[in-house]
Amino acid sequence: MRLAALESLKQLAVADTLTPLLDLASRAKTESERVPVLEALSAICLASPDKEQSTRQVLAAMDRLPAAERRHLLPLLSELGTQAALTAAQTASQSVEPALAREGVRALTQWPNAAAAPTLLDLARTSADPTLQLLALSGCITVAEQEADLAKRFDLLQQAMATAKRPEEKRQALGPLGQIPTVTALQIALAQVTDPSLANEAGLAAVSIAEKLAGANPKLADEAAVQVLAHCQSADTLKRAWVLRRQPNITAPFIRDWLVCGPYRPARQPPELEAVFNVEFGPEKPGETRWSWKPLPRGDQANLGVYFPRPE
Repeated sequence: MRLAALESLKQLAVADTLTPLLDLASRAKTESERVPVLEALSAICLASPDKEQSTRQVLAAMDRLPAAERRHLLPLLSELGTQAALTAAQTASQSVEPALAREGVRALTQWPNAAAAPTLLDLARTSADPTLQLLALSGCITVAEQEADLAKRFDLLQQAMATAKRPEEKRQALGPLGQIPTVTALQIALAQVTDPSLANEAGLAAVSIAEKLAGANPKLADEAAVQVLAHCQSADTLKRAWVLRRQPNITAPFIRDWLVCGPYRPARQPPELEAVFNVEFGPEKPGETRWSWKPLPRGDQANLGVYFPRPE
């Protein structure tokens, strides 16, 4: 009955239940008791019409707890996303209490906007805990994607790339970098394409950027495609790179004058349609002169279906 009641409170997400549920979470002795309460609290914080007031309630409940126990309520701060909540999460992430610091970083990695990215980047650079460093850097890249200002987003991702020591984090940063259509972002992606451990992700990022820049700078897109074709192994990315290679010549003249002859049918219908390609018809036979070619209207393409409709 207790679990059913908590599930109902989670579905209702009524703001008035926040304080009593915080008290209940504070008194919980085991994870099995605490988790359903925290799930209800998370739903309430997310749906709160007054996130500033809800933040004050959560922070007041945290202040009543010993430092080691505050970590259980930290995930609620990322659901609220206020400045006061951010400050509290930042403070927790720098705690000397390892468990509290770890949960503080986790809360920042779940932040609903990019405001937590600078703190995470700083932690990735300065933390003495390697696990915390990796968690912070990965979280920085994740929340940086929510930055609406492309210049600021690029700056965060560029710094994350420079901070990353492992291919995994660099690959993670290359994904969102590929969504920033600037020459500088393209240069960074191409700088990584020669690294075999990053070639496919860097190639995809480079092609994605080059496609957006091709209209204004086809030469640059062609140069990027050449590098991607030389180092990338992903079939889909290579196809896109080949398309970019052709774009610089897209204004070259096309065939516009067409001649047709036929239609022709084999004496005996082959079992597979593709087999017709290997059958020589009159105009394809050497020395044949009795076949007449007819001009079609000038145009970029010839629709043979119009001139040679299928027989009923």
